[in-house]
Amino acid sequence: MRCRMHEDATNIYAKGLEGVEAKMRENPRPVLTIEEAASFLRLSPGAIRAACRRGEIKALKVGKDWRISSTVLDELLNN
Repeated sequence: MRCRMHEDATNIYAKGLEGVEAKMRENPRPVLTIEEAASFLRLSPGAIRAACRRGEIKALKVGKDWRISSTVLDELLNN
């Protein structure tokens, strides 16, 4: 017999995953590495890394690595 709180948590988790899965189907690579962003923009990884350090490209530093949202790159290209 499962407790009600466990069932509620399971349902909330499943609904959340459905939303995430839908977003992943929409955009299969929502977060890019420096190398992936450089390839996408046809620039060197060093140029992308420097732009991230200067704040010209909004990015998140995770340990030694950078992560860049694909929507940030789309906005950069469209402006």
